[in-house]
Amino acid sequence: MAKRRRASGRRATRDAGWRTPVLLLALVLGVAFMVLSGPVVLRDRLWKALGPAVVLLVPMLAAVLWVAWRHPGLFLRRWNRWLASLIVSLDALLFLSLFHPPDRSYSSAGLAGDVGNSLRDFLGAGSLATWTVSNVRVEFPSWGSLWGLVLLALVGALVFSPRATVRSFARASQGLGRVWTGLAQRRRGPSPTVAMPLHRPIPAQATTPPAATQAEARPAPPPRVSLPTLAQPWQLPPQELLEPPQEFAFDRLQAQQVVSRLEQALASYGIEGKVVDISPGPAVAQYGVEPGWVRRFREVKERDPSGQVVARQEEASRTRVKVEAITALGQDLALALGVPALRIAPVPDKGYVGVEVPVARPTPVGLRSVMEQPAFAEVRSQTKLPLALGLGVGGQAGVADLARLPHLLVAGATGSGKSVCLKALITCLVMTSTPEQVRLVLVDPKRVEFVRFRALPHLLYPPVVEVDQAAPVFEELIQEMDQRYRHMAEAQVNNLEAFNRGNPRPLPYIAVLVDELADLMMAAPQEIERGLVRLAQLGRGAGMHLVVATQRPSVDVITGLIKANFPARTSFAVVSQVDSRVILDMPGAEQLLGRGDMLFLATDAPRPRRFQGCFVTEAEMERVVDQWVAQTRPPPAPGLEAVLKPAPEGDHA
Repeated sequence: MAKRRRASGRRATRDAGWRTPVLLLALVLGVAFMVLSGPVVLRDRLWKALGPAVVLLVPMLAAVLWVAWRHPGLFLRRWNRWLASLIVSLDALLFLSLFHPPDRSYSSAGLAGDVGNSLRDFLGAGSLATWTVSNVRVEFPSWGSLWGLVLLALVGALVFSPRATVRSFARASQGLGRVWTGLAQRRRGPSPTVAMPLHRPIPAQATTPPAATQAEARPAPPPRVSLPTLAQPWQLPPQELLEPPQEFAFDRLQAQQVVSRLEQALASYGIEGKVVDISPGPAVAQYGVEPGWVRRFREVKERDPSGQVVARQEEASRTRVKVEAITALGQDLALALGVPALRIAPVPDKGYVGVEVPVARPTPVGLRSVMEQPAFAEVRSQTKLPLALGLGVGGQAGVADLARLPHLLVAGATGSGKSVCLKALITCLVMTSTPEQVRLVLVDPKRVEFVRFRALPHLLYPPVVEVDQAAPVFEELIQEMDQRYRHMAEAQVNNLEAFNRGNPRPLPYIAVLVDELADLMMAAPQEIERGLVRLAQLGRGAGMHLVVATQRPSVDVITGLIKANFPARTSFAVVSQVDSRVILDMPGAEQLLGRGDMLFLATDAPRPRRFQGCFVTEAEMERVVDQWVAQTRPPPAPGLEAVLKPAPEGDHA
């Protein structure tokens, strides 16, 4: 019924809309006829009152009536502009009254007629001078009429737009002031020069040598850590040092209840959908909802065998339910299911939409549970820099190759799991690569996150905890990168893997991990940004890769240059949708649960994938580090073993 009322209202408006423009056109044509060829008495009076300016009355009246018809509210909202137009019209009549054509009708009153001549007489009759140009007498007005011309123009401009007029006068006065100052300086002539002493006394505190000042202003980077010389090759730590994996705690009965409530909630909002798949995960379970159809019906009337007319509904057409219609119900479905937040996104290579619902009892994901997956073994066989990220829905392993990423940007709010993720990545790298294959550079402005890895032989520098030492470390890494490129140019190769192939002294990969970028950007933004961008742009071929984390994903921390050179991103739970768009270029991270729940956007992936990040305990990290430290200790001397070995009983005789 409401649609029919709106349609009838629009039809009535169209039917009545032709009357107004016809009336306006008739009025304008009537005025034009009256001005040009109307009755002699009325026409002569108009021409005598306004002069030839009466011709402008027709288009002005047409413009006013058009505005009144199309935008009737402008008469009230823009009253100042209509008043300004009237004032400017009076000023134009006063100006036209200065011109007197040779025609007898207007030789005395001027082109403005009696109205303009009366206005001129009111302000100041007479003229100061008179010229004749092509039989047209031009009068220079008296002082009263001249000031009237200027004041009417100024008042019209002020009424039309006060702010713009004041700004224009201010700029004009400033320009006149500058011109007046220049003219005054030219009249006075050049100012006398003051003789300056050739030598100025140097104060006592300025006698510090410049080298010492530069050394104090820019601290030196920490010394590099050299690899120890071993008699035997390095041995990788066994995976048994890590905690065994845990099974998912998934309640099938509760899942069936969620399915029933989800389908009922969708039906209550008029959306047809059916849950066709359930994929449990460590923190969330994914319910695959297959979109239904939007059906349109038409009424068909038929006669039954008794001859009566019977109406029935027949399906006319149907279209698939749009994905946007389901994703727009995120908050409503979360309220219906009784969960704090849920994420809705299409599932790649599937014909349904995934609704990710948090489970009642989340299961922590250990590093070993990911490293034992076949996907991680495949990546490990192809690269020296495998990364174990976590487990997704259905037990899908989240693995990546840092050499192909080639850099990773990590962001998330405080307590969302960034530092735990970095610790897991470091542990994964040292579990799969020897110090001769991978060297690490750890930048820890918080001083306590990487303290467990201080004794690792993989470190190229001691953990950088001073903010002012980070920029010099990046400068040295840039120099190392340039030197590697010179060596590769001599060997006629374009990447580190080809350079190490057949080289008796292969160069190791260098992984730089930064725990908090915001602290570094606050201390030295230009130097830090330059170093990171330079390493990110050219470091891939030289075997240098970056993993940078920050808890403040804002544009002043993650600048455009930094973001453009970090194609792979990982986002933990963030505060707002704006932060999610900064790190992922799309919303979604604000709906994460925290405590390791993350979205990983790979370089070649159109959409991010959701994983529960790996968790490494302090005991696991300590066992792994001790395994490496034990290999760097020198073996005991043979003589000492012989002295400590107990003698046989027969030797005491």
